[in-house]
Amino acid sequence: MRNDQSSTGAGHTPSDSGGLLAMLVLLYFLPSIIAFHGMHRKRRAITRLNMLLGWTVLGWFAAFLWAMTAVQKAGSEMSDRAPANARIDKEVRTVFR
Repeated sequence: MRNDQSSTGAGHTPSDSGGLLAMLVLLYFLPSIIAFHGMHRKRRAITRLNMLLGWTVLGWFAAFLWAMTAVQKAGSEMSDRAPANARIDKEVRTVFR
C-alpha cells in the first residue's frame, strides 16, 4: 500500500474536504438562501436567526420553516390572475382556429 492511500483504500485529497466544507456551508445557510431567493419580507431576520441560532438544530429548523412560509402580497390571489389568463386563452383559440 502506498503512503498516500488510507487503510480503507480511498485516497482523499484536500480538494475533497474543500468540496465537503462548501456543501456544509451551503446547507447551513439554506434557510437564508431560500428566504432571499423567494424575496421573503423578513429575509434579513431569517438570516440573523440562521446565523445566530442555526448551529442548534432547533434554530436551523425554525429559520428553515420561517423561510418556507409563503408571504401573500395584496392582490396576488389566484382569482385575480384568472381573468387575464382567460383573456389570453380566448385570444389563442381565436388565432389557432
